[in-house]
Amino acid sequence: MLVGTRFAAVRGFEQLEEQEALRTAGRLKKLVHASLGDLGRSARDFAVWDELAAAVARGDTGLIEKYFAYDISANARWSTFAVVKSGGQVLFARSCETEEQALLPLRSAMTAALLELPDLREPEKIAGTQQHTALLDGELHQIAYTAIRPMTKDQAPTGTLVVCRRMDERFCERVSMMLDAPVRLVFAAGSMAKAERENDFVVQDENGEMAGCTVLSDWRDRPVAVLRITHHARFREQSDRFIALLMAVLVGGAVLLCVLIDRLLLSRLIGRLARIGGGLQRIQQGGSLSDRLEVDGGDEITTLSQETNRLLASVQASHQALERANAEMQQRVAERTAALADANAALEADIAERIKAEQEREQLREQLIRAQKMEAVGTLAGGIAHDFNNILTGILGHAQLLSGALKPGSAEESNLKQVVTAAERAAALVKKILAFSRQTPGERRLVTVSQVAGEALSLLRAGLPAGIEIRCQADTDEDVVNADPTQLHQVFMNLGTNASHAIGAQGGVLEVRIELSKIKNPYLELVPGEYVLITVRDSGCGMSAEVISRIFDPFFSTKPVNEGTGLGLAVVHGIVLDHGGAIDVDSRVGGGTSFRIWLPAARSKADAPELAPSAPLKGNERILLVDDEEIVRSVLEKGLQRLGYRVTAESSGQAALARFHAAPDDFDLVITDQTMPLMSGLQLTAALHKVRADLPVVLATGYSPEVSGRDAAGLGLAGIVGKPMHFTELTQIMRRALNNKSRPAMAGQ
Repeated sequence: MLVGTRFAAVRGFEQLEEQEALRTAGRLKKLVHASLGDLGRSARDFAVWDELAAAVARGDTGLIEKYFAYDISANARWSTFAVVKSGGQVLFARSCETEEQALLPLRSAMTAALLELPDLREPEKIAGTQQHTALLDGELHQIAYTAIRPMTKDQAPTGTLVVCRRMDERFCERVSMMLDAPVRLVFAAGSMAKAERENDFVVQDENGEMAGCTVLSDWRDRPVAVLRITHHARFREQSDRFIALLMAVLVGGAVLLCVLIDRLLLSRLIGRLARIGGGLQRIQQGGSLSDRLEVDGGDEITTLSQETNRLLASVQASHQALERANAEMQQRVAERTAALADANAALEADIAERIKAEQEREQLREQLIRAQKMEAVGTLAGGIAHDFNNILTGILGHAQLLSGALKPGSAEESNLKQVVTAAERAAALVKKILAFSRQTPGERRLVTVSQVAGEALSLLRAGLPAGIEIRCQADTDEDVVNADPTQLHQVFMNLGTNASHAIGAQGGVLEVRIELSKIKNPYLELVPGEYVLITVRDSGCGMSAEVISRIFDPFFSTKPVNEGTGLGLAVVHGIVLDHGGAIDVDSRVGGGTSFRIWLPAARSKADAPELAPSAPLKGNERILLVDDEEIVRSVLEKGLQRLGYRVTAESSGQAALARFHAAPDDFDLVITDQTMPLMSGLQLTAALHKVRADLPVVLATGYSPEVSGRDAAGLGLAGIVGKPMHFTELTQIMRRALNNKSRPAMAGQ
């Protein structure tokens, strides 16, 4: 009886001890899994980065080393990390033996073991983050690896980031501190049964204490090690005390039984002991620590039952404390996981902001470079225009003088017409250069954009292949702007020609759309207001980002040599900006191109009078002609004299002023060049008017910033004529000035 009771009590407490050891092993397994999950999140956080993905694609080990140039062991709790390019090339690999040591190159055996991991050489096959436990070069590691990819999800990965945490004595010490129980690592035998590998189990160590064990397997489902946590045998100590007390009581009862030799007492004692044994057996079978033994009477058996109940209460309290500690640990893990998620979200937002700011800085830098280029080319264009127009004035003037002396229809007259045509084309080229560099505003009046677009597209249609369809849509009847109609016509012609070249012989669609657009916030170079929006879209070959960045540069062309001047879009850009507008382009290779132009809208329509061409007008007035260029002075003098005018020619402003001072009333009109050494045309005009305020002065200029785009009357002039000029144009302004000195005249520059 004594032996049976003792066996039942001991076995009951041993089973409670085993159950508690299994629960401790379960907490150990959860903690190890949480550690592996933390390693995987750490790898994922470092792998998604545009600069790292680009560096891996290029094989830039210097940038990769700089990216990881800090104490990985201290900050991320890694012991080993490696960057592997697609295909299996190890670009960068380091390990750290201790937390205080610097990073060291990875051993070759370790590198070879890493490359055996599944899908590591082919990052495109890696789904999410792979997490394993494995033996690498004789050492047990937790391993996590994931694909290195840009932040843009649709781009392919360029490599794999592998991070490892060594499971050594320091790892066991950290786990022991967290679980408040000794943990050690035991390498598993190859013959471990499958049931033990799939479930936690309990063993008894050399000191007789229960130890919970959890099996660690690699990615091949092979057991590689066992983590053993020693469970303090509180139940055993209490059971030993209980059994000792029980044995003492039983021995005392036996002595009493022998003394009294009372069958009834013996029978009652045996019955009560049997109830105690039965109660302990029920507790053993049910496994519930809340059950209690029945307490009756006031003898030693009662004391035994009470002590047993107190022992069960103590065990129950200890178990509840362990459950509360486990719940607190799970809460701490959940809070830390949430904090990491918040930190990752903040980091992603910060990265997005930095990328946006960098893109805006790059756009501003490109706009500044473009403006500086246009300013430099504009300065050059102004100087070229002045000198070139003087030369063309001489060529055209002498050609007009010769035309009257040649027989109509002769070969000489035909050759002379070719000279005039070539000179006029050269003059048009100068105007284009001034237009794209915004050195001349042209003649402005209120025009209807859709009307100019229709005229330009009708002219353009005749020269396009039959397979190109032209569409023009005006969504408003208030498309009125203050613009030079010739320059606006040139915008449509240049964009249409550019689109037809992009579409090519295979055919496609050229679409023009005109609508009103209200700008509420500053956009491009536009201030808030109402604009006429012109969209020119084609279905052509499109452009790359590199070409788009240079399309408005003068003389830049993607066409073969001798097939394009490179001025078409530069002229469009100059005209649009000169009219207070803005232009942008949207294109992709194979997807067509779309140009958008904003021009300030006008309130109402009004047609400005145009100067009708006619034959040169004759006269006999006295003309003072001033020009420092001999060829210009000579041709104007001869041409005007042939028309009957009496011309006095001078080569400088000082000489002309001296001649005028000698006889102020001997001249009816003065024709002067603007750009001359020492004294400009405007300075000469002011000096002449001090002597005779009613003297009409006509200013001739190849190009001058002081005069370009300004009103003649505001400058004290009777008219302005641009070089190169026709005698018809010049004599019309002269006659208007001579016939009505109060109304100034102006010809196109």
